[in-house]
Amino acid sequence: MPPRGAFGTLQLKLLGNTKKMHVVSRVRSFLSLPTYLRLALEVWKDLERTVEDTALYFVIQLARFG
Repeated sequence: MPPRGAFGTLQLKLLGNTKKMHVVSRVRSFLSLPTYLRLALEVWKDLERTVEDTALYFVIQLARFG
C-alpha cells in the first residue's frame, strides 16, 4: 500500500527524483556534457520544488491547526 498524505507524497516524489537522477547519472557516458548538465538541473529543480511545496503545506497546516 503506498504512503498517504503530504509526507507520503513527498516520499514518492523524492524517490521518483532520486531514480531520475540515478538514470541521468547512468547515461552520462552517452550524453554530451551540456545535455547531461541540463538534465541534471531539471531533476534538481523538480526536487527543489517538491521540497518547497511540501514545506509550505506543513506551514499552512500548522497555521490552521496550530
